[in-house]
Amino acid sequence: MSKKFLYLFKEGHDAFGGDQTTMKNTLGGKGAGLAEMTHAGMPVPQGFTITTEACTQYYADNREINDEIKADIFKYMGILEEQTGKTFGSIENPLLVSVRSGARQSMPGMMDTILNLGLNDEAVEGLAKKTNNARFAYDCYRRFVQMFADVVMMVPKSLFEVETYLRQKKRERERVRVFRALLLVSFLVLWEVAADLRWIDPFIFSSPVRVGKTFVTLLTEQNLLRHIGITVYETGISFLLVSALGMAFAVLLWLFPRFSAQKSGFYAAYL
Repeated sequence: MSKKFLYLFKEGHDAFGGDQTTMKNTLGGKGAGLAEMTHAGMPVPQGFTITTEACTQYYADNREINDEIKADIFKYMGILEEQTGKTFGSIENPLLVSVRSGARQSMPGMMDTILNLGLNDEAVEGLAKKTNNARFAYDCYRRFVQMFADVVMMVPKSLFEVETYLRQKKRERERVRVFRALLLVSFLVLWEVAADLRWIDPFIFSSPVRVGKTFVTLLTEQNLLRHIGITVYETGISFLLVSALGMAFAVLLWLFPRFSAQKSGFYAAYL
């Protein structure tokens, strides 16, 4: 009789007669714990454990998974599909599994968990349709790709995190620039209305009003938002030279967006 390298969670306790030491040595710490919880009737998701002896055999075979272990894995995946009613790699109803390491003794440097194994470019679309939540489905796929790259392909997680961080900060900066542009144009429009109504001397504010009209023209004809930071600064300088009110507006323009952005989560985008 060939050696048994795989055990379903529900098989672990009975196969070793509840002997904790043997279970831990054969199934690893996590595998033994899952077998015990399943035996106790706790709602543990279906799964199976590849024994520590399979790992020993892997090294004995020059770091190759032999055909017997591969056959057992496919066999037990089939059992798992029957238990869950899902199909591994299916487009319509994909079975997703997590892969966790569990040695006889816990130690530093253990392999990290790989979640959502079973997703691919086609299966993720099926998951999105089944859950009616494309964001959830593709976030699961992103997590799988990132974990698989880190654990299996030795690609650092930081490479994924940096790209995600840069995209997030780019969106935040664009929002802050839009806010600044709207604040500036709104204030200049109010100035022009006040000048037309003779509430203020139109000669004093003629320069800012012309600047405001130029801003409106650029806003409708060109992509002003990408250069709004420099434009706001230059406009603020012109206000300082025109009048004390221009100076107050420049201060308000720079301080108020910073305060508002800090409360809305954009503060770090333009420090």
